[in-house]
Amino acid sequence: MNTRKPSKTINQVFEAFLADQKARLSPKTYRRYDDILDLFRSCLEG
Repeated sequence: MNTRKPSKTINQVFEAFLADQKARLSPKTYRRYDDILDLFRSCLEG
């Protein structure tokens, strides 16, 4: 079993993903991605 601590948090991964997508997505689609990731974050946090 790997007990190594991850180098990035899920929030860092989500923020990097959104930063990469922002240039290619319309503002409406970007907001939708951001909203969905917010929902996913709250599910992960319990």
